[in-house]
Amino acid sequence: MTDLPFIGDRDPINQLYLLTFALFIAFGAVAHKTGFSPFGGVFEILHSDYSGRFRMYLLAIGIAIAGQS
Repeated sequence: MTDLPFIGDRDPINQLYLLTFALFIAFGAVAHKTGFSPFGGVFEILHSDYSGRFRMYLLAIGIAIAGQS
């Protein structure tokens, strides 16, 4: 594996760990900004009868399960 910018000349496994960590930080920031959580979905169903966010969460779980098989 070639040297990637901002990672330096670490071994490939450490590069993979650092890139994965950065990717999860980005996904976590987006999830936090949009309020993407099962609790938020249930809260919206109970208080505003809108089930869109909860259905998105269930779709994400279904895609993750399908991706494992």
